[in-house]
Amino acid sequence: MRKSRKGYVVQLAYDYTNMLVTPYSKSWGFSVAAYGDMDALPLYQEIEVQDVRSMQTASVYGKWAKTRTSLGGVMKEQGYELGVEGYGYLAGGRVYPSVEATGNFGTLVPFDRNTSFWLRTAAGHNFGDEESVFGTTYFGGFRNNYVDNRDAFQYRTTLAMPGAAIDAIPAHSFAKATAELNLRPLRLNNFGALFCYPTWIQCSLFGTGLSAWNPHTSHKMYYSTGIQVTTELVFLNYLKTTLSIGYGHLFAPSGFDGGRRGNNEFMISLKLL
Repeated sequence: MRKSRKGYVVQLAYDYTNMLVTPYSKSWGFSVAAYGDMDALPLYQEIEVQDVRSMQTASVYGKWAKTRTSLGGVMKEQGYELGVEGYGYLAGGRVYPSVEATGNFGTLVPFDRNTSFWLRTAAGHNFGDEESVFGTTYFGGFRNNYVDNRDAFQYRTTLAMPGAAIDAIPAHSFAKATAELNLRPLRLNNFGALFCYPTWIQCSLFGTGLSAWNPHTSHKMYYSTGIQVTTELVFLNYLKTTLSIGYGHLFAPSGFDGGRRGNNEFMISLKLL
Protein backbone atom coordinates (compact mmCIF):
# COMPACT_ATOMS: atom_id res chain seq x y z
CA MET A 1 0.00 0.00 0.00
CA ARG A 2 1.60 3.27 -1.13
CA LYS A 3 1.13 6.48 0.82
CA SER A 4 2.22 8.93 -1.87
CA ARG A 5 -0.18 10.29 -4.49
CA LYS A 6 0.00 12.23 -7.71
CA GLY A 7 -0.78 15.91 -7.17
CA TYR A 8 -0.50 18.04 -4.06
CA VAL A 9 -2.15 18.41 -0.66
CA VAL A 10 -2.34 21.23 1.88
CA GLN A 11 -3.47 20.03 5.32
CA LEU A 12 -4.14 21.39 8.78
CA ALA A 13 -4.50 18.85 11.61
CA TYR A 14 -4.67 18.76 15.39
CA ASP A 15 -4.37 15.71 17.67
CA TYR A 16 -4.67 15.52 21.45
CA THR A 17 -3.92 12.51 23.66
CA ASN A 18 -4.31 12.21 27.44
CA MET A 19 -2.60 9.21 29.08
CA LEU A 20 -2.03 10.67 32.54
CA VAL A 21 -4.38 8.26 34.32
CA THR A 22 -3.03 4.77 33.63
CA PRO A 23 -4.38 2.49 32.17
CA TYR A 24 -6.97 4.87 30.71
CA SER A 25 -6.31 6.96 27.62
CA LYS A 26 -8.39 9.25 25.49
CA SER A 27 -7.65 11.15 22.32
CA TRP A 28 -9.42 13.33 19.83
CA GLY A 29 -8.53 15.41 16.81
CA PHE A 30 -9.58 16.92 13.53
CA SER A 31 -8.11 17.73 10.14
CA VAL A 32 -9.00 19.67 7.00
CA ALA A 33 -7.19 19.25 3.70
CA ALA A 34 -7.28 20.44 0.10
CA TYR A 35 -6.13 18.13 -2.71
CA GLY A 36 -5.28 19.11 -6.28
CA ASP A 37 -4.31 17.38 -9.55
CA MET A 38 -5.49 14.07 -8.10
CA ASP A 39 -6.31 10.99 -10.14
CA ALA A 40 -7.21 8.73 -7.18
CA LEU A 41 -9.03 9.11 -3.88
CA PRO A 42 -6.83 10.19 -0.92
CA LEU A 43 -7.71 7.12 1.19
CA TYR A 44 -7.91 4.59 -1.66
CA GLN A 45 -4.96 4.36 -4.02
CA GLU A 46 -6.67 2.04 -6.52
CA ILE A 47 -9.90 4.05 -6.94
CA GLU A 48 -9.56 6.43 -9.87
CA VAL A 49 -11.39 9.75 -10.06
CA GLN A 50 -12.45 10.46 -13.62
CA ASP A 51 -14.02 13.93 -13.64
CA VAL A 52 -12.74 15.59 -10.42
CA ARG A 53 -9.15 16.75 -10.04
CA SER A 54 -9.46 18.80 -6.85
CA MET A 55 -11.31 18.09 -3.62
CA GLN A 56 -11.47 19.09 0.02
CA THR A 57 -11.77 16.78 3.00
CA ALA A 58 -12.54 17.15 6.69
CA SER A 59 -12.45 14.63 9.52
CA VAL A 60 -12.96 14.50 13.28
CA TYR A 61 -12.43 11.58 15.65
CA GLY A 62 -12.55 10.53 19.28
CA LYS A 63 -11.02 7.46 20.97
CA TRP A 64 -11.27 6.00 24.46
CA ALA A 65 -9.28 3.04 25.77
CA LYS A 66 -8.39 1.05 28.85
CA THR A 67 -5.72 -1.52 28.02
CA ARG A 68 -3.06 -3.45 29.92
CA THR A 69 0.07 -5.42 29.10
CA SER A 70 1.30 -8.08 31.54
CA LEU A 71 4.94 -8.71 32.38
CA GLY A 72 6.68 -10.23 29.35
CA GLY A 73 4.09 -9.04 26.81
CA VAL A 74 4.95 -7.25 23.57
CA MET A 75 1.49 -5.75 22.81
CA LYS A 76 -1.74 -4.73 24.51
CA GLU A 77 -3.21 -7.94 25.95
CA GLN A 78 -6.51 -7.01 27.60
CA GLY A 79 -9.01 -4.19 27.90
CA TYR A 80 -11.13 -2.22 25.46
CA GLU A 81 -10.71 0.41 22.74
CA LEU A 82 -13.66 2.49 21.50
CA GLY A 83 -13.66 5.02 18.69
CA VAL A 84 -15.88 7.09 16.42
CA GLU A 85 -14.87 9.10 13.35
CA GLY A 86 -16.62 11.35 10.86
CA TYR A 87 -15.11 11.96 7.42
CA GLY A 88 -16.33 13.92 4.45
CA TYR A 89 -15.44 14.96 0.90
CA LEU A 90 -16.35 18.18 -0.86
CA ALA A 91 -15.92 17.37 -4.54
CA GLY A 92 -17.60 18.69 -7.65
CA GLY A 93 -19.75 20.99 -5.54
CA ARG A 94 -21.28 18.09 -3.60
CA VAL A 95 -20.73 16.87 -0.04
CA TYR A 96 -20.11 13.19 0.75
CA PRO A 97 -20.14 12.57 4.53
CA SER A 98 -19.51 9.25 6.25
CA VAL A 99 -19.32 7.93 9.81
CA GLU A 100 -17.52 4.96 11.35
CA ALA A 101 -17.54 3.40 14.83
CA THR A 102 -15.12 0.83 16.23
CA GLY A 103 -15.01 -1.32 19.34
CA ASN A 104 -12.19 -3.70 20.34
CA PHE A 105 -12.31 -6.00 23.36
CA GLY A 106 -9.48 -8.21 24.58
CA THR A 107 -8.68 -10.64 27.37
CA LEU A 108 -5.79 -12.85 28.42
CA VAL A 109 -6.17 -16.56 27.74
CA PRO A 110 -5.90 -18.36 31.11
CA PHE A 111 -4.03 -21.46 29.98
CA ASP A 112 -0.98 -19.76 28.44
CA ARG A 113 0.94 -16.72 29.70
CA ASN A 114 0.96 -13.62 27.44
CA THR A 115 -1.53 -15.22 25.04
CA SER A 116 -4.50 -12.95 24.36
CA PHE A 117 -7.77 -13.07 22.46
CA TRP A 118 -9.30 -9.96 20.86
CA LEU A 119 -12.60 -9.27 19.16
CA ARG A 120 -12.33 -6.22 16.91
CA THR A 121 -15.51 -4.74 15.44
CA ALA A 122 -16.34 -1.85 13.11
CA ALA A 123 -19.40 -0.47 11.35
CA GLY A 124 -19.89 2.47 9.02
CA HIS A 125 -22.22 4.21 6.60
CA ASN A 126 -21.78 6.68 3.74
CA PHE A 127 -24.46 9.37 3.46
CA GLY A 128 -23.38 10.72 0.07
CA ASP A 129 -24.45 9.72 -3.44
CA GLU A 130 -24.53 5.94 -3.41
CA GLU A 131 -23.57 5.81 -7.10
CA SER A 132 -20.37 7.85 -6.64
CA VAL A 133 -16.92 6.59 -5.69
CA PHE A 134 -16.91 9.35 -3.05
CA GLY A 135 -19.87 7.69 -1.34
CA THR A 136 -18.25 4.28 -0.93
CA THR A 137 -15.82 2.62 1.49
CA TYR A 138 -13.27 0.20 0.01
CA PHE A 139 -11.61 -2.79 1.68
CA GLY A 140 -8.78 -5.15 0.87
CA GLY A 141 -5.24 -6.28 1.62
CA PHE A 142 -3.07 -6.39 4.73
CA ARG A 143 -2.43 -2.66 4.05
CA ASN A 144 1.23 -2.77 5.10
CA ASN A 145 3.87 -1.04 3.00
CA TYR A 146 7.07 -2.91 2.21
CA VAL A 147 8.88 -0.26 4.27
CA ASP A 148 6.58 1.43 6.78
CA ASN A 149 6.52 3.74 9.78
CA ARG A 150 3.06 2.77 11.05
CA ASP A 151 2.00 -0.01 13.40
CA ALA A 152 3.09 -3.42 12.11
CA PHE A 153 -0.39 -4.95 12.64
CA GLN A 154 -2.27 -3.14 9.89
CA TYR A 155 -4.66 -6.09 9.41
CA ARG A 156 -6.41 -4.81 12.56
CA THR A 157 -7.49 -1.58 10.84
CA THR A 158 -11.00 -1.16 9.50
CA LEU A 159 -10.11 -1.12 5.79
CA ALA A 160 -7.94 -4.26 5.88
CA MET A 161 -9.20 -7.52 4.38
CA PRO A 162 -6.23 -9.87 3.85
CA GLY A 163 -6.53 -12.02 0.75
CA ALA A 164 -8.34 -9.40 -1.32
CA ALA A 165 -6.56 -6.90 -3.54
CA ILE A 166 -6.26 -3.39 -2.13
CA ASP A 167 -9.59 -1.50 -2.40
CA ALA A 168 -11.21 -4.45 -4.23
CA ILE A 169 -14.33 -4.70 -2.00
CA PRO A 170 -16.77 -1.74 -2.14
CA ALA A 171 -19.42 -1.03 0.49
CA HIS A 172 -21.87 1.83 0.91
CA SER A 173 -22.60 0.49 4.41
CA PHE A 174 -20.67 -2.17 6.25
CA ALA A 175 -20.24 -4.17 9.43
CA LYS A 176 -17.05 -6.05 10.24
CA ALA A 177 -15.73 -8.31 12.99
CA THR A 178 -12.30 -9.88 13.49
CA ALA A 179 -11.43 -12.62 15.98
CA GLU A 180 -7.72 -12.61 16.79
CA LEU A 181 -5.51 -14.93 18.84
CA ASN A 182 -2.08 -13.55 19.74
CA LEU A 183 0.23 -16.33 20.87
CA ARG A 184 2.85 -15.96 23.58
CA PRO A 185 6.03 -14.32 22.18
CA LEU A 186 9.21 -16.36 21.99
CA ARG A 187 12.10 -14.51 23.64
CA LEU A 188 15.50 -14.93 21.99
CA ASN A 189 18.80 -14.86 23.86
CA ASN A 190 22.35 -15.13 22.52
CA PHE A 191 21.11 -15.22 18.93
CA GLY A 192 22.36 -12.99 16.12
CA ALA A 193 25.31 -10.64 15.86
CA LEU A 194 26.29 -7.56 17.84
CA PHE A 195 25.22 -5.20 15.05
CA CYS A 196 21.89 -6.97 14.39
CA TYR A 197 19.92 -9.37 16.57
CA PRO A 198 16.24 -10.30 17.18
CA THR A 199 14.72 -9.94 20.64
CA TRP A 200 11.38 -11.74 20.21
CA ILE A 201 9.16 -13.53 17.68
CA GLN A 202 5.37 -13.49 17.96
CA CYS A 203 2.60 -15.16 15.94
CA SER A 204 -1.00 -13.92 15.47
CA LEU A 205 -3.91 -15.88 13.99
CA PHE A 206 -7.07 -14.12 12.84
CA GLY A 207 -10.38 -14.55 11.07
CA THR A 208 -12.53 -11.72 9.68
CA GLY A 209 -16.11 -11.43 8.49
CA LEU A 210 -17.23 -8.43 6.43
CA SER A 211 -20.87 -7.65 5.63
CA ALA A 212 -21.21 -5.18 2.73
CA TRP A 213 -24.31 -3.39 1.45
CA ASN A 214 -24.36 -1.61 -1.92
CA PRO A 215 -27.22 -0.06 -3.94
CA HIS A 216 -29.05 -2.21 -6.48
CA THR A 217 -27.17 -5.36 -5.44
CA SER A 218 -27.81 -8.07 -2.88
CA HIS A 219 -26.11 -8.07 0.50
CA LYS A 220 -22.71 -9.78 0.32
CA MET A 221 -20.52 -11.51 2.90
CA TYR A 222 -16.74 -11.83 2.71
CA TYR A 223 -14.53 -13.94 4.98
CA SER A 224 -10.78 -13.80 5.50
CA THR A 225 -8.39 -15.93 7.52
CA GLY A 226 -4.70 -15.41 8.00
CA ILE A 227 -1.54 -15.49 10.03
CA GLN A 228 1.17 -12.92 10.76
CA VAL A 229 4.59 -13.61 12.25
CA THR A 230 6.40 -10.58 13.66
CA THR A 231 9.89 -10.17 15.07
CA GLU A 232 11.68 -7.20 16.62
CA LEU A 233 15.19 -6.54 15.32
CA VAL A 234 17.81 -4.36 17.01
CA PHE A 235 20.57 -2.68 15.00
CA LEU A 236 23.75 -1.40 16.64
CA ASN A 237 22.24 -1.97 20.12
CA TYR A 238 19.90 1.04 19.86
CA LEU A 239 17.89 1.14 16.63
CA LYS A 240 14.78 -1.06 16.84
CA THR A 241 12.72 -2.14 13.85
CA THR A 242 10.01 -4.74 13.23
CA LEU A 243 9.85 -7.33 10.46
CA SER A 244 6.44 -8.87 9.69
CA ILE A 245 5.51 -11.72 7.35
CA GLY A 246 1.87 -12.63 6.74
CA TYR A 247 -0.49 -14.76 4.70
CA GLY A 248 -4.20 -14.24 4.15
CA HIS A 249 -6.92 -16.13 2.28
CA LEU A 250 -10.20 -14.59 1.18
CA PHE A 251 -13.51 -16.44 0.81
CA ALA A 252 -15.69 -14.31 -1.47
CA PRO A 253 -19.21 -14.61 -2.92
CA SER A 254 -19.70 -15.74 -6.51
CA GLY A 255 -18.84 -13.18 -9.16
CA PHE A 256 -16.06 -11.53 -7.17
CA ASP A 257 -12.81 -10.71 -9.00
CA GLY A 258 -13.59 -12.48 -12.26
CA GLY A 259 -15.62 -15.25 -10.70
CA ARG A 260 -13.02 -16.55 -8.26
CA ARG A 261 -14.42 -17.58 -4.86
CA GLY A 262 -11.06 -17.40 -3.11
CA ASN A 263 -7.83 -15.48 -3.26
CA ASN A 264 -4.44 -15.59 -1.50
CA GLU A 265 -2.14 -12.79 -0.35
CA PHE A 266 1.41 -12.83 0.99
CA MET A 267 2.79 -9.88 2.91
CA ILE A 268 6.23 -8.76 4.05
CA SER A 269 6.82 -5.44 5.75
CA LEU A 270 9.66 -3.72 7.58
CA LYS A 271 8.61 -1.12 10.15
CA LEU A 272 11.36 1.38 10.80
CA LEU A 273 11.90 2.65 14.35
